[in-house]
Amino acid sequence: MNNSITIAYSTREIDPNYMTHVKSTCGLDKHEVLAFQNNGQQSLTELYNQVLEKAKNDIIVFCHDDLIFETNDWGKQILNHFLNCNLNCFHSSNICSKYRFLQ
Repeated sequence: MNNSITIAYSTREIDPNYMTHVKSTCGLDKHEVLAFQNNGQQSLTELYNQVLEKAKNDIIVFCHDDLIFETNDWGKQILNHFLNCNLNCFHSSNICSKYRFLQ
């Protein structure tokens, strides 16, 4: 497993400000952001499958373009959870309630 994550989201219109927000708050020098413009042509499942095919990293964070990260270094924290335990996946609601670093 490498020390990087892929962050992916679907949006109706690509907003460079949102991409800057994601990149500046994740806290990792090495990361990949995949933004998919979608006006309803594809389901989220279809888009997420494209992410799985295109992602260069083992850890993929799926989010929505209305999610605002209020905690800096959230990407480091997610990466550390995967590197230091035997997780295959977890859901953001678990992060918020159990780990409290995305609130």
